[in-house]
Amino acid sequence: MRYLKLSGIPVLNMSDAFAVLFGDKPFHGHGIVLTFDDGCRDFQDHAYPVLKRYGFPAAVFVVSALIGKPAEWFAREGRAAPAIMDASTIRELSRQGVTFGPHTLSHPRLSQLEQDEISREVVESKQQMDAILGRPTEFFCYPYGDYDDRVMAIVKNAGFKGALSCLRGSAYPGHEDPFQIPRKAISYGDSLAGFWWKLHMKNRKKTPLGDY
Repeated sequence: MRYLKLSGIPVLNMSDAFAVLFGDKPFHGHGIVLTFDDGCRDFQDHAYPVLKRYGFPAAVFVVSALIGKPAEWFAREGRAAPAIMDASTIRELSRQGVTFGPHTLSHPRLSQLEQDEISREVVESKQQMDAILGRPTEFFCYPYGDYDDRVMAIVKNAGFKGALSCLRGSAYPGHEDPFQIPRKAISYGDSLAGFWWKLHMKNRKKTPLGDY
């Protein structure tokens, strides 16, 4: 985050970035959106203090049925199950400017579910997050980046403006699907050199507007 601050690349909140990509908000050059999946308590304990120090906004996508509980899908995969943030923490961080959205109820691979199960995971997770925050959530995030046409249709019909995928790449105005917004993954093992490579070089696109 210190490097990102020194680089001078603007860090946008999710709503402003969406308005640049799919609306008429003017913006020149490159920008960054910082997104965090799952809503684990380590965001509260470790990531948020650093973000606050540098004045960076962020978006967090929460597995809503496990709020205040262990991340059960980690246990099913044979990993240690960290705790998900509780509702009061989510509300407080929202007041501090963090954008929150749902990441389903239980973190399944949505494309492997039946239609009614997909609908429940998407719609009820939105209802739960809306109730916690006291306002409608606008953005959804697919667990594992797993979705198909059925999933996208349900997410659209649930009232979201857009959804984040795990498609690797940069997003740029006029050339994206609002329900398949790409991202670049920063992994546990990435060094500062790896972060630089992903930020400036990897998955770049050549477009009529320039390189992204």
